[in-house]
Amino acid sequence: MNIFLTLFFFISACNLKPAHGEERLQIKGLNLGIYEKGTYMGIFTNLNDNDQLNLRLNYFKIPIGKYDIGLSESIKLNFSSFGAQFNYRKYFQAKRYQGFFTQAGIELNNYSLYSRVNLSELDYQIGNVTLLCPSCSSLELSIKPKAIAIIPSLSLGWTKKLTKNISLDSSIGFQYLKINNAEWEYNFNSSLPFFVRDEIEEAVEDINSQIQKLPRIYPTASINLSYYFK
Repeated sequence: MNIFLTLFFFISACNLKPAHGEERLQIKGLNLGIYEKGTYMGIFTNLNDNDQLNLRLNYFKIPIGKYDIGLSESIKLNFSSFGAQFNYRKYFQAKRYQGFFTQAGIELNNYSLYSRVNLSELDYQIGNVTLLCPSCSSLELSIKPKAIAIIPSLSLGWTKKLTKNISLDSSIGFQYLKINNAEWEYNFNSSLPFFVRDEIEEAVEDINSQIQKLPRIYPTASINLSYYFK
């Protein structure tokens, strides 16, 4: 809810006209859409018949299933994304924001993959011996930026007017994204037994060795519905 309140106040502030001097950029409409990091809501303004600027706010949180990371049981992973994206869009022809366009964007995003692992439910191996740790608590396992990830992107898209005030567009392109290493944190008064700690560190080391092999360039795609104010 806070993200939509923020957008509301931003729209209100942008539409205020100064008492004197030149008129500020006016918000021309709203857009709703979905892209590879979830859903978003945004506002846009027109610079001329070919060029647009928009601001999109994203918030998304969803479980994505169970994954085997080398522990005795698969763990449940969740994905969350929260951020803002600024885009400059240029249409190839002056047809009032229709047809093909190119788009350059910069996104500030705090995404994460995370899981809470109940260590007391897992088995641990020392040679041929299987051990349990009923007194162990849960640990937090996560993959996320140290602060805010800065993600540039370039896209090519197409816009189709559905009505006088509503248009639909889609785009596809690529983005630069560096995925950080996985980290784990155990928040409990007592320390972990060595056989539990060793197994966790081995699993996380395997994850990070795979992350380091990942590319830095990824596809990006979106579908967007825009509403133009009258």
